[in-house]
Amino acid sequence: MKKKYLKDTYLREVTDYNISIKKDENLNSYTVIKHIIHTEEPYISTHTGEDVWLIADGYYIVEEVPLDEKYLVRAFFNEKKELKGYYIDIVKENALEGEDLYYLDLYVDITVDKTSSGEDIVMVWDANELKEALEEDKITLKDFHLAHKELVKIFSEIASKENIYMKKCIKDVNEVIF
Repeated sequence: MKKKYLKDTYLREVTDYNISIKKDENLNSYTVIKHIIHTEEPYISTHTGEDVWLIADGYYIVEEVPLDEKYLVRAFFNEKKELKGYYIDIVKENALEGEDLYYLDLYVDITVDKTSSGEDIVMVWDANELKEALEEDKITLKDFHLAHKELVKIFSEIASKENIYMKKCIKDVNEVIF
């Protein structure tokens, strides 16, 4: 199982950015907002058959990290704060280590990319890695079943547009001031 720190994720080509972290006591969650100042190379998703820019100069990444859930939501916005897509990590746990937020990644992920016509394209990624992690004893059978249960739950919430953390990303990006 991979332990990943929020301050380090999704910043491979980014050379300069601002970061804001705030706690939501009501939801027992954290919001991490990264404003990309400069990246050596933009990150462009082609999952929809179109080029969808997710990371570029002036863009925002909003991460909602609920401590009581088994996933986290990452949303990508352009410089006008228009939603470009979501990346949802299925996790064993979201937690705090000192002042650093981290998650224990359960390998499998969901993306929701917006097409130019506004359609949502939902995809599951790395299901084979989840299976391999089980076969290689990197995760338990309980972890494997937890990941599948979360996939079903999140797919249902995406279909009904009822995931509170996906909605919260949109609210939070519009309130950010750097």
